[in-house]
Amino acid sequence: LREIIDNDIKPNVSIVVNNNNRAKLSVKTDANCELIEDDQSIATLQEGTTKQLFVEKGEHEFIARSTEYNDIEQSIEKLIDDINSKYLLKIELANQVQERKNEYKLLQTLEGHLLQVRSVAYSPDGTKIVSVSETNTIKIWDANIGQCLKTLEGYSWGVNSVAFSPDGTKIISGSETKTIKIWDANTGQCLKTLYGHSSWVRSVVYSPDGTKIISGSDDATVRIWGVE
Repeated sequence: LREIIDNDIKPNVSIVVNNNNRAKLSVKTDANCELIEDDQSIATLQEGTTKQLFVEKGEHEFIARSTEYNDIEQSIEKLIDDINSKYLLKIELANQVQERKNEYKLLQTLEGHLLQVRSVAYSPDGTKIVSVSETNTIKIWDANIGQCLKTLEGYSWGVNSVAFSPDGTKIISGSETKTIKIWDANTGQCLKTLYGHSSWVRSVVYSPDGTKIISGSDDATVRIWGVE
């Protein structure tokens, strides 16, 4: 009888791994009990209720132990109804987090720039990638096979930022030359150079309708340019 009383309750447990590498446990039991880890009580559970717990990633071992049956005279039938054999819960959170990381797989590595790559962008239809580098160049890549389709040259200093127009026909770039260049995305020809910033242009982007270009610079200004 003592052996049956000292046995532990088997809880129903669901595990959710959060983005911050912690796990949320939903624990529900069919009797009043306490949840124990390393001989320390970490939660009290009431019959038929669900308790939410958070734990750090790693391996944890929990035991749900009855808080209801300490009287040795209680009937064996009642004990058998409410108490299951000892249940050890092992949560391999590290493995589960790794499984989530595996959802993001490296598909390709594009090589061709000689110095640091400072900015990249997809074309609106997803078929091309454009990248800019400290080597004063802009490269257009086939997004499917990773082949460099064209290298655009025309800068004497590093290029900091790049973007496609909403229709995918043009590329804009901002550089250490304090200028913004507009390029034909198909031929690679420089169509126009915009002057006005007094220091490096750090960021460029088209407006959603393609009628404006916005640039940000080390001169502490944001400029809006009309597109002809």
